[in-house]
Amino acid sequence: MLFTEYLFDPTVSLNKRLARLAGLWMTDALHAQKQAEALGPEDQTKAAQMLAYVEDCLRKCQAVERRNGNGKLIGYVIDGETAPMDINITERASKAMPAWLPAPYRLTSGAAHNRPWMIGRAKDLGNGDGLAGEAATVVAATMVAMGSIETVVKVCGEHFGLDVGEALQQMEEERKAFLYRAIGIAHGG
Repeated sequence: MLFTEYLFDPTVSLNKRLARLAGLWMTDALHAQKQAEALGPEDQTKAAQMLAYVEDCLRKCQAVERRNGNGKLIGYVIDGETAPMDINITERASKAMPAWLPAPYRLTSGAAHNRPWMIGRAKDLGNGDGLAGEAATVVAATMVAMGSIETVVKVCGEHFGLDVGEALQQMEEERKAFLYRAIGIAHGG
């Protein structure tokens, strides 16, 4: 969702969006190559082909590499508009997500990344019978998913010049209804 918002952000120029796309595409190709090193020769060949394809496309599109003083690739320039290689997910989420959802990335990152504090909490809740989740974590994850969908609808509506107000209102009503049901479920009702 944040990648969609980042690329379709209606407040930036087309060239800025293209520079962002170049950075994200190259970042993905480089990540695929690193992953392939652990998987074996067949995957390494496919990853190398993907990287070569991305490099060729960016060259043909005249995406100019930006490098730091050490020669490391740090982003791209397209017709004077620059963008970094990747986005800061935490920062982007805090700006892009709905105001009713503060710090959405932090709400779910502990569970998603198996952070020790989250695992310890799940272990404590399990009382020696393995790991146990809690309703608050499930509700938080659901709210982040709902906020993500709302953000995509909003940014795509703005990007394509569509009135999505009615859809957003309907989504808000569904979100509130979910919260009321979730509170009842969490309290055993």
